[in-house]
Amino acid sequence: MSAEGLRGAVGIASALRRRWLGLAGNSIAAALLAVIVVRMLPADYVAETSILFDGATEGLASFDLSQLSDILPNGLGGGQGRRENIHAYVPIVESRSLLTRVLQARDPSDSTRTIFVRFAPTGGSDQRKWETAVKRARDAVKAGLDSKPGVLRISVRDRDSRTAAGVANLLVAEVQRFNRESRMSRAADATDFIEARLTEAKLSLAGAEDALAAFRSRNARIGNAPGLVLQERRLTRSVEVEEQTYLLLARQLELARIQEKREGPVFSVIDSAVPPTRPSRFPYTVVALIAALIAGSAYVLVITGIRGLGWNPKDER
Repeated sequence: MSAEGLRGAVGIASALRRRWLGLAGNSIAAALLAVIVVRMLPADYVAETSILFDGATEGLASFDLSQLSDILPNGLGGGQGRRENIHAYVPIVESRSLLTRVLQARDPSDSTRTIFVRFAPTGGSDQRKWETAVKRARDAVKAGLDSKPGVLRISVRDRDSRTAAGVANLLVAEVQRFNRESRMSRAADATDFIEARLTEAKLSLAGAEDALAAFRSRNARIGNAPGLVLQERRLTRSVEVEEQTYLLLARQLELARIQEKREGPVFSVIDSAVPPTRPSRFPYTVVALIAALIAGSAYVLVITGIRGLGWNPKDER
């Protein structure tokens, strides 16, 4: 560092030492003002709920459709006998379809209106109102995975604590409805597919049996004819294969029907949302520290800039 730069640094330090009361007072005043302003601003309430995914449906684990994974087309047996993909529920919670159903419900803080009225703007077309309401609702909702495995947390931010808690619980109810309907739909589709395959297998079995019966009626006495014996064995083997396929599908159809009736939620609610009693604000300590830092820095820049970096050569004499 040059001599001139060193003298400048010493001058700045000397100026700040002489004006430390002004620096401290300016920082404290800014911190207090920032805390007052933050406290006067409208506060939001955050309501939280959490759900635990249980994995596969219990009770009929041995009756799942995974035994037909090579028979069922893709998607029909996806929800059977395996753990749900919890990551997929994060975008589901924030999806337009679920939020639209929630917005159509009654506002917990005012039963005379729907939640849509709280989030929608006062002017504009109905389409514009719904687009804005869904966007605002999506911004107020936050879904994410907890540090504990299998736990999904849903939080809702709103100016009214009862609305925040009500929307959070409504989202859980909609997730349960979506889960139940989607799983039952997959089970019903699997049942319909197996029924169709069973009908085809029954027709194939009947055809194989008719072919064997016709052959035997035409060749009542096969004797030592090798060709006829071989053909009879082939027809008999075809009947046995078709019979085994038919019996397998019939057994799986019964299991699929049982599974369809027993499909249920794969998660349970750990904590329902309750109206929070304290608003969620930015920590006052952090606000005060940031305001004091900004005010102090501005004070130093003003002093050093206006008064020649706070150093006068006469002070050295």
